[in-house]
Amino acid sequence: MPAQLVWLSAELGQPSATVEDNAAVHVRLQELLSSCTFLESYYLADVAELMLTARRNCLGAEPAAAFCLPTLDFGSSPSPDAVRAMYDLLARSKITARPASDEEGSAAFDTLSFVMYAARSAAVHARFKLASRAPDVLEFGATPDEALAEKALYDVVTAFAAQCQFKQTGDGYLYAVLQLRLPAWPFSGQVSGASPFKVASRLLGEGTNDSVRPLIDAGVDPFLRRIVEPGELAANQSAAEVFAVVACLVDEMCGERTLLVNDCISQAPPDSGNPRPFVNGDFGCFQPHSYGVVDGPDLWLAERPLQAVAAMLSRAAPGTLQGRLWEVLSAPAGADLPGNPFTKYVRR
Repeated sequence: MPAQLVWLSAELGQPSATVEDNAAVHVRLQELLSSCTFLESYYLADVAELMLTARRNCLGAEPAAAFCLPTLDFGSSPSPDAVRAMYDLLARSKITARPASDEEGSAAFDTLSFVMYAARSAAVHARFKLASRAPDVLEFGATPDEALAEKALYDVVTAFAAQCQFKQTGDGYLYAVLQLRLPAWPFSGQVSGASPFKVASRLLGEGTNDSVRPLIDAGVDPFLRRIVEPGELAANQSAAEVFAVVACLVDEMCGERTLLVNDCISQAPPDSGNPRPFVNGDFGCFQPHSYGVVDGPDLWLAERPLQAVAAMLSRAAPGTLQGRLWEVLSAPAGADLPGNPFTKYVRR
């Protein structure tokens, strides 16, 4: 355990430590878990254990009910109210969040994943004031120019996809689609650079190959074809997967992973001016298979996959690759954009 955590743990163990002291430590560690990226699971577990200790010191008496993890089915990731109650049961129990094995993606990490999920759920619920209001609905696409930008995005993305090998973002689109078909919470304890496939493989079991192989063999084309198929633009699993794939293609074009999946929305930059696309599977703060744009303290849910990605690009800072892509999408027909790397994907 790092020296700072050793000192903090010792301080909380002193008779002079008050409930208020423990509550303050709990809040700070919860913010740390929900917003930061961890490189090592043992350090993540140290922080989680200390956070649970601080919460236990606030709660006091032993609970009447036993703690049980959520099930491993899609739709089982708990809502903010439910996860708060479950988290308090865990804090009062003698169950440790520290994995008993170092096998990445194994069930040994499930309690740690639940703690991370709980911290992120609380942070997202508070950040976007979800207790008092529903997320706003994205209005992008209401003007002729915005509608044309959506169409241009489709042309650019399909042209790029024809030669895309995902050299920059790797299997990001594949992992995103898989996570939209599986419960969110078992993925929450993964550290930076960990492959979601190991968790997905455990959850899918013997059906792993049947689920993954078609995605690998077919590539992104089946998802892009859904955009122009009638009835495929509603906020459902199909539309969420299309959105994730389009967002990953744009990430590949711009050389940066920006798509936030499920509870990773808690890691979106806190200040406005740095928009991110996000998509939800069954993370309990939002409706299943919703998607949209987050920009600092603001959040919008979208009605169409292209709408959300175009809206995100429209908010990108000028001069960035996302901003230059928006220049292409929003430029009048025949406009000259010298030096813009994305003009070659526009159909003239």
